[in-house]
Amino acid sequence: MNISGAEAATLLALARESVRHGLDHGAPLPAAAPVSGVLASPGACFVSLHLDGALRGCVGRTEASPRLVDQLLDNAYAAAFHDPRFAPLERDALGRLSVEVHLLTPMQPLPFAGLPDLYAKLRPGVDGLALAAGARRGVFLPVMWEQLPEPRDFVGQLLRKAGIRDSESFIAQRFETLMFSD
Repeated sequence: MNISGAEAATLLALARESVRHGLDHGAPLPAAAPVSGVLASPGACFVSLHLDGALRGCVGRTEASPRLVDQLLDNAYAAAFHDPRFAPLERDALGRLSVEVHLLTPMQPLPFAGLPDLYAKLRPGVDGLALAAGARRGVFLPVMWEQLPEPRDFVGQLLRKAGIRDSESFIAQRFETLMFSD
C-alpha cells in the first residue's frame, strides 16, 4: 500500500472536516462525487481522535468499503460523536483535537495451534490482530503494541476486550496499517 504525502494530508483534512461538519450539521461530511486515487479505491480504515494527547475516540472497520473516502468520513464522524466510551465532542474541543488515520491491509487468516503458537507467530509492532468467537470480536491496531509490547499481554487484553476466555476456541486474523497523524 503506497500513499503519497499529498494523499495522506487529504485523508487527515477530510477526517477533520467530517468532524467539523458533524458539529455544524449532526451528520458526517458527504463525500464529493469526483474522488480519485486512494480515496476512490476500496479500503478499510480506523480514525482515532486525541484531545490534549489523550484518546478521545476511535472507530473503524476491518472490511473494505467500495470507496475508502466513504468509510473515512463515516468513521471520523463516529469517532467524534458515537464512540460509546466518550460523550459527543463539543465545539470548543475542536482546536485541541489531533487526528490519526489508520489504513488497513486486507485481513489474513492466522491459523495457530494453541496460545503459545499464536504468540510466536505475531510480529510485535507490525501486526494488527482481530480475534473472534461466534459473534464476539475484538480488534487491536498495530499501534497497541506501544502499550502492550509482549505478545502474551497483547493477546490477553484483546481476548478480554472481546469477551473471549482464553480456554475457548477462537479464530485469529492479522493485518497491517499505514498510520498518518496531524
